Amino acid sequence: MTAPADPKRSKELARIHIMKEQLGLDDETYRDMLFSLVGKRSAAALDYRQRWRVLQEMEKQLGKREPDPQPPPKAQFGGHRRPPTQRADKEPLMTKIGALLADMGLPWAYANALAKQMYKADLIQWLDAEKLRGVVAALVKHQQKLKAQQGAQVPNQV
Repeated sequence: MTAPADPKRSKELARIHIMKEQLGLDDETYRDMLFSLVGKRSAAALDYRQRWRVLQEMEKQLGKREPDPQPPPKAQFGGHRRPPTQRADKEPLMTKIGALLADMGLPWAYANALAKQMYKADLIQWLDAEKLRGVVAALVKHQQKLKAQQGAQVPNQV
């Protein structure tokens, strides 16, 4: 016998899926976003704090309203700490992306634009490590192109 469905959970899951459509996220990007935020690839597997975190991020992306400053309190039993927003396998790649952007004098918005163009993800933080490597490769190529252009503009001195 299964436990009765929690109406609040059902309502929150429905809101998540409605906002997924409003943001225009494809399934892979949506699952990458979930994983980057809460470490799970399915909304059905989220507990109430994780659903809250996902809803807050999606509302922020939609620009609906200011996110609530405090999450709901932890459950008395089984409350889990929220995973860090930066996974250990992504940290070196994000550092590399930051260094490349700084070297070229570009803002983080440029990296977000690359993520959107290459993988249809609004934020670079939503990408997994494999896709971040693709962004690093694109930035390295852009950096090489800029350096080649600067080298061509410097007149030869004899």
